[in-house]
Amino acid sequence: MARESLELNTSQLARVLTVWDLTALGVGSTLGIGIYVLAGTVAKTQAGPAVILSFFIAAVASLLAGLCFAEFGARVPSCGSAYVYCYVTLGEGLAFLMGWNLILEFVLSTSSVARGYSGYVDQLLGNPMRNYFREHLSMGVEFLAAYPDLFAFGLVLTLTVDFHNWQIRPEEIEDPAVREKAGSGGFLPFGFKGIIAGAATCFFGFQGFDTIATASEEAQNPRRTIPLAICMCLGVVFIAYSAMAAVLTLIWPYYLQDIDTPIPYAFEHLGWPVARWVVSIGTLFGLSTSLVGALFPLPRIVYAMAEDGLLFKVLARINFKTLTPTIATVVSGTAADLVDLMALATLFAFALVAACIIVLRYQPEENITTASESGEVTGLLAGVAQNQIRYVSDSSVESQTVLRQIFVQRGRLPTGLSGKVASWLTVVYVLVVIALSLSLSYTADNLVQKETWALTLVGCLTTILLISLVAIHRLPQSPNQLAFKVPLVPLLPALSIMINAYLMVNMRMVTWVQYSIYMAIGKLKREKTNSFVLNLNSLSVYIVYGWRNSKEETRMQGKYDVNYDVK
Repeated sequence: MARESLELNTSQLARVLTVWDLTALGVGSTLGIGIYVLAGTVAKTQAGPAVILSFFIAAVASLLAGLCFAEFGARVPSCGSAYVYCYVTLGEGLAFLMGWNLILEFVLSTSSVARGYSGYVDQLLGNPMRNYFREHLSMGVEFLAAYPDLFAFGLVLTLTVDFHNWQIRPEEIEDPAVREKAGSGGFLPFGFKGIIAGAATCFFGFQGFDTIATASEEAQNPRRTIPLAICMCLGVVFIAYSAMAAVLTLIWPYYLQDIDTPIPYAFEHLGWPVARWVVSIGTLFGLSTSLVGALFPLPRIVYAMAEDGLLFKVLARINFKTLTPTIATVVSGTAADLVDLMALATLFAFALVAACIIVLRYQPEENITTASESGEVTGLLAGVAQNQIRYVSDSSVESQTVLRQIFVQRGRLPTGLSGKVASWLTVVYVLVVIALSLSLSYTADNLVQKETWALTLVGCLTTILLISLVAIHRLPQSPNQLAFKVPLVPLLPALSIMINAYLMVNMRMVTWVQYSIYMAIGKLKREKTNSFVLNLNSLSVYIVYGWRNSKEETRMQGKYDVNYDVK
């Protein structure tokens, strides 16, 4: 990571956050979208009562990603979250793309709170704003978000449920217009595809836990508190989402859910008008507090990138009284806008962090140590690609072949060559996962019909995937001891990459188009400087400012040495 020393005692930010502070921050930034809006939306339009399975799949994917974030939190106790992790592992260019992606993600998070707050105020007043703007200023854009109210959650759980709502037949639906959009009825009205599509959307509701990782430089003993807080946050969120999704579809038929304010809507039609008002008012209090959590991570990503010189230096200025990134906070708040891209941005970030875990786990200690002392590379994978990582001179290492690295007896320590092999095998695995995910998504009907070409395609891709994974597993891992390490590497990070990739390819095409336009600035190309930079033809904050002013560029000019604090 091309940053000045990240020793725990050199952080410019005040270290005041305990594990309970971090857990509360993560839960507060995560729960709302699923509790208030997401469960009803996914139940009505994508999964039906099987929304609980969609939440389960999203929870598994989030747990795997959370383990990866927890290990990086132990390795790199610095603000910046996945941006810093990519800087450490993949280099400056890809780190800029990740940071730009995270800015999008957290901008959407901030915007969603304001959207949810407005929606509940409007609902209390009888929806005058919604009715007026739909009639006069209709834009056709819906971005649903809100934040937690535990009292409302407990109140919902006290209602009497009706299990018949999980067994509704299409002929029981009286309205023909509703019947056409309600699927085939029962617990799985939209089939397995609906569950997967719903899981991709539900993943949005688990996004907030990575807010914890952005607070590393403000946490007490971050190598312990960050992993613990992430795991505690995900546990609370999973239980809350699963219970709410089940209860909401039990107390009110899935096809009658309101996609904007499902809980007050259900109370109103169950004859509980008082509960409707209590829930709505409680929501506004919860949203007021949650806005702080939504605004928390974005300025810290901006601050981290500005500290590395990739964004304007003024954004890295610290308020000496509060020890917080003031200007970054102001700019972040005013730049927030409403876009329906957050789930895709989150999936991308989590998949890339999982890949970073695999790459870093198989690097020899001298790679990181040498990089720390010499500052010769920005990121291990970038260095591997350029063959720039310095290795301890060892003739036996130089004579080893790639195949011997994979097939010789395990128990060895990682070497320079084994680290390179692990990096390239990870690249192969990611590419095959993308191809397999696309194949499974677009040939699902052909696979069900057992068509030979589809089975052969998926079989070949699966074989290559397993071979690459086994080959990575055969390589020696770094023996470094950390406060927390992801278990079963490379299996769990690889599974995280696969789930995230499959959910991504099942996103709507319009979302991909919007996301591609935003990320067009991240088109990579190699320049003669032997580093990954962004194409000048793209909208290029990096080329115009970041590349020339980054600390890595300054170091390459010999102006100062770069130190790393990576465990």
